[in-house]
Amino acid sequence: MPTQNALAMSSHFIVPVAPDFLAGIGVGMLLDRVREIGEGLEVDLKNVGIVIGRAGRKSKHRESIAAALRKKFGELVFPTEIKERVSVSEAASLQKSVFEVGNRAASREFTAVCEEALRRMGWN
Repeated sequence: MPTQNALAMSSHFIVPVAPDFLAGIGVGMLLDRVREIGEGLEVDLKNVGIVIGRAGRKSKHRESIAAALRKKFGELVFPTEIKERVSVSEAASLQKSVFEVGNRAASREFTAVCEEALRRMGWN
């Protein structure tokens, strides 16, 4: 119910996904479910895109999942991936933003994702 309430008050949404097999499978199902909820609530929800997050160390498996997501969903997948970093987890546990913990690479990734989201929504 909280998710439906959030969607009822939204105009746009972003799908975060980890580069692993089960999460990759779930994206299509999630998009279908959000569409159904939007129709049921009579809300025109616009998918801003899919952000690959928690991307760990390079591995052929993770890269193949990311490539499969890009192939299936095309331009919906943001070009920037959010890497898995201890500083991001620490920021969350300290109830701080990623910009306050001093990791420049993480700050650049989050900034790029935010700028891309705003551009896609026409708010740049």
